[in-house]
Amino acid sequence: MRELRPGDLGAALARATWPLLVLVVAIDLAILVARAAAWRLMLAPSLPLRVHLRYAIVAFAASALLPLRAGEAVRVWPLRERHGVPLATAAGVAVADKLLTATALLLVVAPVPLLHAGLPSTAARWIVGLGVGVALALAVAALVVRRRRADGALGRALAGMSILRRPRALAATLGVLVVSWLLDGAAMLAVAAALGVPLSWAGTLLVVFTVNVAIAVPSTPAQVGALQLGAIAGLDLLGVARAEALAFGLLYQAAQVLPVVVLGLALEGRALVGRRAPAA
Repeated sequence: MRELRPGDLGAALARATWPLLVLVVAIDLAILVARAAAWRLMLAPSLPLRVHLRYAIVAFAASALLPLRAGEAVRVWPLRERHGVPLATAAGVAVADKLLTATALLLVVAPVPLLHAGLPSTAARWIVGLGVGVALALAVAALVVRRRRADGALGRALAGMSILRRPRALAATLGVLVVSWLLDGAAMLAVAAALGVPLSWAGTLLVVFTVNVAIAVPSTPAQVGALQLGAIAGLDLLGVARAEALAFGLLYQAAQVLPVVVLGLALEGRALVGRRAPAA
């Protein structure tokens, strides 16, 4: 921020083509549908897609309003209270979701070092290194789920990760999550176009990667600040000026967060503001 003149940021935001940002909102809602579909595949026997979509929206809204991604608890709790899903099972699904979401992201960005000429070797090493780490974590989790038999909470948690021993459902879930990341790239490409920032598809996927590495550790509500840092880091590598990069991060986050917060408050407003717990 020290290197940025406020007038430059204002000028970049003033140039934005707003109809394209409406398209970004629509894409972001499609991403939520895809993520809800992934949960439906992972939680077997599962609930209707509309139920998972409702909780995906409410969870995202809660994480936007509260720090440390508190929305994860908001998603798990009503599954127990309203639908009888054991808390440990839902927690196991949440762990599997994190692993498979990271795997799908790395599958999408893996070709970037080959497609983007001149990419710094540091960025390529990050992609390869995190890819290896996630692959190992996924392999260990699959081995534990296949081999370990346990009772009680641990057994229910492992049951929640049963997707790792169902090959067809696993492939379908990864496919849905890959689509969600491609949609995320499309949303970023639309934000860049709205600002008049020329980005290639490979460059856009690089920004998808840097943004999600930056927000991997839970921090502020809606990851404000961390997301912008990730956007600036990725766009710096592509030669985009700081004012345009920060405008990109702000508009991308606003289009992603504000409509879903409104939807979440409409669906579960009293629970989100703490006036009542999600009831059966």
